[in-house]
Amino acid sequence: MPVLVTTQQEIDKESQKNNDIIEGIFLDNAENQTLKIITMMQWAVTFCPNALFILKADEEMFVNLPSLVDYLLNLKEHLEDIYVGRVIHQDTPNRDPNSQELFPFSEYPEKYYPDYCSGEAFIMSQDVARMMYVVFKEVPIMVPADVFVGICAKSIGLKPIHSSRFFGKSHIRYNRCCYKFIFTSSETTDEMPLAWKEINNGKECTLFETYYGLISCKLLTYLDSFKRFHMGTIKNNAMYFGD
Repeated sequence: MPVLVTTQQEIDKESQKNNDIIEGIFLDNAENQTLKIITMMQWAVTFCPNALFILKADEEMFVNLPSLVDYLLNLKEHLEDIYVGRVIHQDTPNRDPNSQELFPFSEYPEKYYPDYCSGEAFIMSQDVARMMYVVFKEVPIMVPADVFVGICAKSIGLKPIHSSRFFGKSHIRYNRCCYKFIFTSSETTDEMPLAWKEINNGKECTLFETYYGLISCKLLTYLDSFKRFHMGTIKNNAMYFGD
């Protein structure tokens, strides 16, 4: 729940106008992201019992809904036990006693977290949401929100499904045919209007155009990551010599 009165008034106004906001009784900060997940699940199970799937996506994410819907429709009879996204494998709990994100051994003694879908965007089927709703109270909420979902999934005997079309925290450089194929890209504020216009313009991409687009955007994304890493190294070295 927001602290500022003006912010609350703006939220109330948005909610009254579009009826598209769900509020939980907690502070909206980094420590309470797990509570947001729980609230989302509770609301979906209670008020959307006929929804086959539930999509969780951060606000800065580009989500290719047409491709995502096609993917889900092609599952046909396999509409249950779905928990799909970009799977994180063998992530380790933070054991640093000086860190604010410390997760003590007493709370979670395992060496690795169970596999889980990166929290920027993932999908689960209605039956999975219902089963997780039952086990929420058995899982420590102090873990990161996406890890929390992964632990819940493990407790109900479910393994996440990896799809390379989810890109987690990565921002994918824009290419029309690439964006027609992928499901998500992070931090696409500037490219969002163009992406939405072009993926919905009815112009399809050939197999070659899709293949070329994927290679192009992934290569440019890799070069962007290398550039950021290189600039970060230069900055750190400059700070070191400055000291």
